Amino acid sequence: MSKRTPFSIVETHTNPWEAHISRALLESEGIPAFLANEHHIWANWPLSLALGGVHVLVPSDCVDAAIDVFKIRDAGKLQAALQTQHPFGQPICLQCGSTKLIPELSWLSIAVAAYLWWIGLGSPPTKRVKCAACGSLRIGET
Repeated sequence: MSKRTPFSIVETHTNPWEAHISRALLESEGIPAFLANEHHIWANWPLSLALGGVHVLVPSDCVDAAIDVFKIRDAGKLQAALQTQHPFGQPICLQCGSTKLIPELSWLSIAVAAYLWWIGLGSPPTKRVKCAACGSLRIGET
């Protein structure tokens, strides 16, 4: 009599972040997924290789569906769909409608950032975007 395993490993990752992304992808497709060894690796990351990484587990009857989802992800089809269906459009100039924008960094923001870094607060300079066509600073999204 063979013993049936209720869960199967469909993917293994060396860090928990990637494993959570894979688990969330499976759950978004209606496939129940769980992680194993996650907390051991959060506590002591060098144990990741010794424990075999973080395992993404699915019920045994969902293995084929999970592998199909991962094949679609690995082929880049999900990323392509995300780029075409993203709710936000390309940034444009609200003055002339041009999409040719250039970053602008003022000397004042650089000086303020240098001073804040020198006193130990460290803040990057603020970046503004300017239209290359008309020079306007009024930038929005389509």
